[in-house]
Amino acid sequence: MPTSHCAYDTRLLVITLILLRGARAYTWSFKEAPSQCGQSTVAVAGNDGTPPFHILIAPFGPSPLPNGIETRQILDIPFTGNQSEVQFQLTYPTGSQFIAVVSDASGFASGGTGVATMVTNSTDNSCFDATSTVQFDFVFNIFPTVAQVVQCQNLRISTPNFLGIIPGGQSFVIPEGTITTDASTGTGFSYQANLRAGTTFLLMGGDVRGNGTGGSVTYIVALGNNDGSCLSNNSPSSTPGSPAGATSSSSSPSSTSGSSAGGSVPTET
Repeated sequence: MPTSHCAYDTRLLVITLILLRGARAYTWSFKEAPSQCGQSTVAVAGNDGTPPFHILIAPFGPSPLPNGIETRQILDIPFTGNQSEVQFQLTYPTGSQFIAVVSDASGFASGGTGVATMVTNSTDNSCFDATSTVQFDFVFNIFPTVAQVVQCQNLRISTPNFLGIIPGGQSFVIPEGTITTDASTGTGFSYQANLRAGTTFLLMGGDVRGNGTGGSVTYIVALGNNDGSCLSNNSPSSTPGSPAGATSSSSSPSSTSGSSAGGSVPTET
């Protein structure tokens, strides 16, 4: 794969992922354009974040590899101690996209969620096997359907732990309801999707081993029967106005996709 000849200016390399919900206490950014198998550095700025910090990288959109082979793992990366920077290898292929979420000690996604970012070109492809599909530690199920998440409709989700990730918006921990066992759907809990129709939503499964060990599935929330009874000003959503996450031209995706990416495929009933 030829090396890209774009003349990266330092100002273009810094991908500033601006705070996403109102006036956030701290900001974070990539110091260079994320590239295939390259070392990426994420830095936190501002005085109000509380270490330790943490970044979650979730695949987004289809795989660009031949035959759609999906090699992208979810990356769950802690910063060390009180450090405000972390460096890691981005094990994603050129042309693929990802969503990044930064958290601190105050809670998940306290630093906000970036918009879709595209991985830039590199001659190094040693960090993934383009012929082998990624395997996650478990497969999760949702009911009654795998095709849609519907505004204000109840879902039944298999345990254990789940996150809701909204690109460029308010990501959140899905509240775990009462755990019950059903003869047809197994063990799980109910969650009312208080998400507005049209919202892009990644459902990510995790457990004691970390976030994303069960993969993720991407949905675009459907309107259904136009039930808005569960919605309020506090309902998770994409940020109104200009999208957050200013990127260099080399890292901005030409399009986004609501398809599944790098995650478990729930079992259909």
